Amino acid sequence: MSTTQLPPLQELPPNKQHRVLKGVGAVVVAGALLGIGVAIGSSGSSTETVAVPGPTVTKTVPGPTVIKTVPGPVRTVTVSPPPPAAGAVIATFNGSGTENTGKFNVPDGGNYVVSWSYSGNVDNSFGTSQPSNFAIQNTGDGMGLGLPNDIAASGHGSTEVTGASGTESFNVQAVGSWTITVKAA
Repeated sequence: MSTTQLPPLQELPPNKQHRVLKGVGAVVVAGALLGIGVAIGSSGSSTETVAVPGPTVTKTVPGPTVIKTVPGPVRTVTVSPPPPAAGAVIATFNGSGTENTGKFNVPDGGNYVVSWSYSGNVDNSFGTSQPSNFAIQNTGDGMGLGLPNDIAASGHGSTEVTGASGTESFNVQAVGSWTITVKAA
């Protein structure tokens, strides 16, 4: 039987072993630094999804979240409320003495009904109690031919105002107290 002798195992020279270990160590350190950098970089950042052909890719971007607006035409649509139903109360005014009432919106058709009542319309300036003038005048363009212009201590009534538009109010001349109610015709 013959015996062959194998050459002894060769060890890498110390400088090559050192280089291999340095290379492995550098890869480990680089991976650790990359992980730390990603962790630090992701704090206080926002995520942005970017559409690309193929799978969805999520990209982390440092900084505040940004909302992008896309320029385009702006269309404003004004929607008016439906007109009040016939008989619906549009406004009520109460007062005493001569006053101007607040404004109210005239119904779309331009017609409304004014109801009024008054009492205590007595002038005591000359030591005698005399009935005084009570009058209502509309301030808009409507025809209020039946609005009162009476010399009486008290009274009530109603009339329709036609052909009005926009807003109106009333000038009231009185000594006593009064109430005016406006309803859609």
